[in-house]
Amino acid sequence: MFDLRYRVWVLGIVAVLVGCPSGGDDDVAGDDDMSGDDDVSGDDDTVTGCDAANGACEGDQWVTGEDELAILAGCEYVIGSLQAVGQADLTGLELPCLLGVDASIEVVDDPVLEVVDLSGVGYVGGRIAVGANPALGRVELGSVGSVGGIVEITANDALADLDLTSLSAINEGLNISSNPALAALSMPALGSVNLGFRVDENATLGSLQMPALESVSGDFSLVDNPALTDLSGFPVLGSVTGGLTITGNDCLSQAEAEVFAASIHVAAGTVVEGNGAYHPCE
Repeated sequence: MFDLRYRVWVLGIVAVLVGCPSGGDDDVAGDDDMSGDDDVSGDDDTVTGCDAANGACEGDQWVTGEDELAILAGCEYVIGSLQAVGQADLTGLELPCLLGVDASIEVVDDPVLEVVDLSGVGYVGGRIAVGANPALGRVELGSVGSVGGIVEITANDALADLDLTSLSAINEGLNISSNPALAALSMPALGSVNLGFRVDENATLGSLQMPALESVSGDFSLVDNPALTDLSGFPVLGSVTGGLTITGNDCLSQAEAEVFAASIHVAAGTVVEGNGAYHPCE
């Protein structure tokens, strides 16, 4: 008898978590109260406007057009990768109701893509790769707290707005490079990066703020960011287990770069040269 009651209880809990509707009702009591609440407590704690999203999308999800986006709009989780690669007609990847991706997010080589809005995603088990999207102006990933792989945002010619404000830990490296329209980058929650830190060749990057970054496992590279004026955005960085390279930053004082490098414990050598060609820059 106990075993039967236990099984019934478990099945009931699973049904609630999966969000399986019955008879059109969307709350535990079974009565559709039209309040917009779809959880046990009666208060809607999902992303605003996402009451209809429930459950998971199994397997890798390839976005090839509006039909796939419509399907994904009803999913809170992707049990696999989310990929939009080489889509000639895709102008927007907007899934604000998506809460998590077990594997990777890859948005690469989409020539007319203008916006990526994954602002509800809290975790990514693999990597985030957003690259070679010439029309992409805005990337919203502001809820992501941790990433199991590399975060690689590269070669997006029009990218001016990149939101990674909640990201606190990266397991396999950070590479934000060759984004000529990116004038400011702020990652206030980022405390540590494993397997390297690279911010290179961003032509207009004048402000770089990493106020919580304490350590980098691997190499640290700031190369050819001609508009970068100072390194005050790294107030607590204390250790780099690889090498440290700061070169070719034309508006950055060479003296400041040298003082900054000397303040950090670097395990594998330091290269600080060729900075300040136009310092001070207005």
